[in-house]
Order: sequence, then C-alpha cells, then structure tokens
Amino acid sequence: MFAVFDVDEEGQLKAIMITKGIGTGCDEEAMRLLEMHRLGKLPCDCKPVRQRKSTLMRFRLP
Repeated sequence: MFAVFDVDEEGQLKAIMITKGIGTGCDEEAMRLLEMHRLGKLPCDCKPVRQRKSTLMRFRLP
C-alpha cells in the first residue's frame, strides 16, 4: 500500500492519504500508525520546511 502525507516544520504528519490501499482494515491501521508517527525536522538550507512525502507500507499476515 502507498501513503502520501505532508510533513510540517515541526515534523508532524498532516494530510495523510492512502493512494493505493488493500482494504480489510489495513488502510485504517496504516492511517492510525502514520498519525502516531513523528519525523524529525526536515531542513533545507538550515531552516525547517514543509514537504510532501510518500511511503510504501507492507503488512505481513501470520
């Protein structure tokens, strides 16, 4: 599954969207995990900036 999100100047994830989901509750769990996650400040020329990022998330079922 793929997720796209914005990272603000403080490292908080905002505007999280699942772009290619697999359903069965995994999309909701991915959103929950991303909402809990915090990245470090993303510097550009030594100043924190807002950036759009994307990530691939894999789930392993038992």
